[in-house]
Amino acid sequence: MSAMTAAGKYNSDLANESATQPRCPASPPGGRQRNGSEAGEQELLLSSPSPFMNTMAAAAGAKIRCLCQAISHWTCQSNAAHRSSKRTGENQMKYEKIEPISREEAEAIICNGDPEAIGLTLIRLAYHHRDWRWVQDLCIGLSEHEDKWVRRNCATCFGHLARIHRKIDLEKVNPVLRRLLNDADAHGWAEDTVEDFKVFLK
Repeated sequence: MSAMTAAGKYNSDLANESATQPRCPASPPGGRQRNGSEAGEQELLLSSPSPFMNTMAAAAGAKIRCLCQAISHWTCQSNAAHRSSKRTGENQMKYEKIEPISREEAEAIICNGDPEAIGLTLIRLAYHHRDWRWVQDLCIGLSEHEDKWVRRNCATCFGHLARIHRKIDLEKVNPVLRRLLNDADAHGWAEDTVEDFKVFLK
């Protein structure tokens, strides 16, 4: 048998087999065919959600937006936290693991006056220290530091405290944030913290 004849026979058999295959029923077994009116009603139900469904969809959408916003802000702040002050230039950062630090060690580093060490120390305290009020007041006191990264980290730490402890003394912190919002070098960091307050301080 030639290749063309074999191919023709194969196609013919395939067509016959397809023709004899049982068709899927238009309705489920034991069911009945829908008339035109019922089909129209079904299409109307699918195309016109009830007010209840609209309300549920809106509520779900709001929760998803809130969750996405929280994740987004948490990611931005976490990335900022992992930037250590050890840098050789504006865009050259060294990322370090944020380890706990004791109050005594932190105070010694701050007294030493090295801006790079101070910036990382503030982040370590905000992440791990239990006395959030002490960390908050320390950041307030350093928020006018001459080094811009210290001021930026002060703003960032306010956001971390709000996220971790769900608490902040707004009477003390808001005036500092307003000043940092007017600080050209710390404006973006202060803006992020304001958004964190909206998410985590309810």
